[in-house]
Amino acid sequence: RPQLSMPLDFLSVDPDTARYFTAWSALWIVCLVLPPGSKSIDTSYRLNFIHGVLSILFASLALLDYLPSDNMATTCTLSYFTIDFVNILLNDFYFQVPSYQNPQNRKVEYAHHLFCLFVGLSSQGFHAELCSLPSGRQPFLYLMYAETSTPFLMAWRYFKSDILGGIFVLTFFLCRIVYHGCIFIPQCVLSCTGVVGYGFAIPYNLLNLYFFYMIMKKVLFPGKHDKKTKKGSDDEDDKDHMKTK
Repeated sequence: RPQLSMPLDFLSVDPDTARYFTAWSALWIVCLVLPPGSKSIDTSYRLNFIHGVLSILFASLALLDYLPSDNMATTCTLSYFTIDFVNILLNDFYFQVPSYQNPQNRKVEYAHHLFCLFVGLSSQGFHAELCSLPSGRQPFLYLMYAETSTPFLMAWRYFKSDILGGIFVLTFFLCRIVYHGCIFIPQCVLSCTGVVGYGFAIPYNLLNLYFFYMIMKKVLFPGKHDKKTKKGSDDEDDKDHMKTK
């Protein structure tokens, strides 16, 4: 296991990474301000869908060495969580837009964004000190595959299609339970410091199992959750996915 020792320059950011972060942030802001605007639930669906697709694409390109830097991929997701977190804060406290989530799920949303930012920044800044994965790459690149099911979740919410819902459940299971839960997370436990292995990896697995339980509960017993609400207001959907969504 690697020994944890923080470099003195851990707050320094190289110019290329700053440019990547700025460019991605600009894209997410454009996604938010285009009609129907940042206060619309449909805009949130659009933002989450586009990020889900791009995060998977760029994580794959990075791992295949088609990008000049891994940070070009990781800043895609780090900037997304930053911009989206600011947007939900503005909608909740400045514009006071009624949320499509119940208060408990909204708190989970806040906590999830902050947690993902913490994990992503820690991976980007300290991955060499925290982990010694066989690939030697940033763990956050592999965690970005948690977004695999996000585009299908957003499409399911928008179109209310049983087929899209089924694809969402399947991709969630294959990525979060099979790949992350049975392959990647055990690697983290064995290859990383105890802080990562037991402080993040195991709780992450337990959370994914809980979310999958909630998904299956909704799928197998839909009558208990059905409500006559407008499109996009089904609160239970937000327990299904870590906004990685």
